[in-house]
Amino acid sequence: MVSFRQLAVVTAVADGARIARKGARKDGFSPLDGKVLANLDVCSQDKVDEMKEVFTEGACTLVSAEWELELPADGSCTKVSVACAPWAAEHLLQEGHATKVSDDAGGFYREKSGTAKSFVEAASGELLADFYSDWRDLETQMARVHAAVAASEGAAELGVIGQSVEGRDIEVVRLRGKGWSPGMPRLVLTFNVHAREWITGMAGVYAVEKMSAMARDDPEWLAGKEIALVPMVNPDGKKHSEGFWRFQRKNMRVVNGSLCTTGVDLNRNVGSSWGKFGAASRCAAETYRGEAAFSEPESQALDKLFREAPMTAMFDVHSYGQMLLYAWSWTKDPNPRAAEFESYGGKVHAAMEARHGESVKFGPSAATLYQASGVIPDYATELGALGFTFEIRPSGFRHLLGFTPPKSDILLSAEETFDGLLAAVANLDSV
Repeated sequence: MVSFRQLAVVTAVADGARIARKGARKDGFSPLDGKVLANLDVCSQDKVDEMKEVFTEGACTLVSAEWELELPADGSCTKVSVACAPWAAEHLLQEGHATKVSDDAGGFYREKSGTAKSFVEAASGELLADFYSDWRDLETQMARVHAAVAASEGAAELGVIGQSVEGRDIEVVRLRGKGWSPGMPRLVLTFNVHAREWITGMAGVYAVEKMSAMARDDPEWLAGKEIALVPMVNPDGKKHSEGFWRFQRKNMRVVNGSLCTTGVDLNRNVGSSWGKFGAASRCAAETYRGEAAFSEPESQALDKLFREAPMTAMFDVHSYGQMLLYAWSWTKDPNPRAAEFESYGGKVHAAMEARHGESVKFGPSAATLYQASGVIPDYATELGALGFTFEIRPSGFRHLLGFTPPKSDILLSAEETFDGLLAAVANLDSV
């Protein structure tokens, strides 16, 4: 049988010329223009190895998996979606390894999910609900955050906790209730750590907007409590995702010049568990952990925020899968505070499910999802908080649109996340 390497030598030049003729890059889906989108059922290690050869040759790109292609630990099959050069897709289809979805992956995702857009707010300063009807670009999201803080009449305060690799501000919104002082209940919320998870950044903007309004309208709501929200942890990656590569996961650290895929995974870069398990040392890997714990300025900014005052609880919002997970992620050993996680987290879980009737898995992260070290909620737990991860919409079976859900999910997911966070605030005193 002709190998993918042999096929690549014969066809890559012609295929590259064909794609180049389609015109200049126009958005983050442009690298997928002219590529065939297909679903694969991978059921053996031989097939995993064969597909990794395809990825190495640049013939196909994973667009659904959390990071790299692996079989589940129980040996069952895995289903992934890939965008392939036409010659590679034809080979996969002839061999019976794939089911075609579209002849143009870029066009498919533009239609099904869409691109980031700007938004014009009302001249009156009213925050229009239409904001959540579509994906918004980085500048528009942060402008909405600023507008929400301005509309809070002093109930919310905007601050900067650091700068990104490329020098963008990492901003925090603080809501401090009457009588609060360090050592009293404190909730920290982070969003859009992974660039491609746009739905989490939209949920962050929504949380800022609604919580700021609540704090303004009811001065007693946060009495004796503080909430610190970081609506955009990875601004550089988000910007890159909008215009260059929609599926960018990491920050924009340039590692070893051009030899590696850009970036460090910010959710593998913190804490004493750094580098222990599920965090790659290879700089090209999607889960590259960085050269050392807290090597990245974004991680350092979060560390600074976390250490401002003791934290009661911390929630890091990701997508996708519809799960509420708690520490530990790096080990399957039970957390000493498991009963507290179950009690407190159970109230958050119930509120999330109640909003729109969607099922949300709940449990310890390593056992419920997978093992990973250097993750942000584990570090928050090491500092004394109850550290949780949200994996919001879409649900786990929608691999094809996992990181690029339809825009109809934006508001629904923001509402589910917000209701969970309201429960987290309401029950802070019980921790």
